[in-house]
Amino acid sequence: MRWLSIVFVLVLVALGARAHTPRVLAADTASPGPGPVVTVPPDYRNWPYASASLALSYPSEEAKLSPAARAHLPPAKAAPSKAAAAPNATPAPAFQNVFVSPEAFAAFQKTGLYPDKTVFVLEVRTSVARTSSFLSNGLYQGDVLDQGLRMEMRDDARYPKTKWAWFTFQKAPGGGWQPLGSQPEPTTNCWQCHVTHGAVQDSFTQFYPTLFAIAKAHGTVKGTYVK
Repeated sequence: MRWLSIVFVLVLVALGARAHTPRVLAADTASPGPGPVVTVPPDYRNWPYASASLALSYPSEEAKLSPAARAHLPPAKAAPSKAAAAPNATPAPAFQNVFVSPEAFAAFQKTGLYPDKTVFVLEVRTSVARTSSFLSNGLYQGDVLDQGLRMEMRDDARYPKTKWAWFTFQKAPGGGWQPLGSQPEPTTNCWQCHVTHGAVQDSFTQFYPTLFAIAKAHGTVKGTYVK
C-alpha cells in the first residue's frame, strides 16, 4: 500500500504546481463579472510582432465620436524631442507597434482565425528625427507615450455580445502601467469600427502583412471589409 501513498503525494504536488502557474494574459479575464482588473503582460515585447505603422489615424471615424469617447483614443501624433523642437514646428508622427499573444499567433497560423483569449498589445512611441554625417533624413522610434499602451483582448465568456474589448493604459507613478478605468472602452469607440473595417473577424489584420497573407491562404478574410 506504500506505493499508493507515494502516488497520492505526487498527484498533490502536481496539482499544486499547476495552481501556481502564472497566467500570461490579463488578470481576472476568464470569469464574467463587472470591473475586471486588467494588467499588461510584462513580456509582451517577446511576443510575435504583427507590424508597425507611422502616423496612423482615423479622422472620418473619430469625427463621429463624442468628446468623451475621443478622450479614450490614443494620440496619433507625438511631440518631437526637445533637441528637435522648434517654434511652430509640426508635431512628429507616432509609431504604433502591434504584438500578438504567442498562443493566438500559433492558432492563427493553423486556422487563419483568432481564438478565444487572443490578446493584442499596441504600443505607441514617439518618432525622433535622425540626422548625422552619414544620414540625411529619417525617423526612428523613441519613448513610449504616457498613455501609449492599448490592449485588445478576446474573451467570449466575459464579453458574449462583442467578444472583444479594448483598454488603454497610462504610465503608473511607480513604474509599469495602469488601466484608465476598470471598464472596457465604449463599443462605439473601437468595436464598431473594427466590425465595419476589420479584415479578419474584428481585427485590422489587413495592416499586418504577414498575418494577412496567412488569412488569405486560409480564406478567412471577410469579403465585406473596407480597404
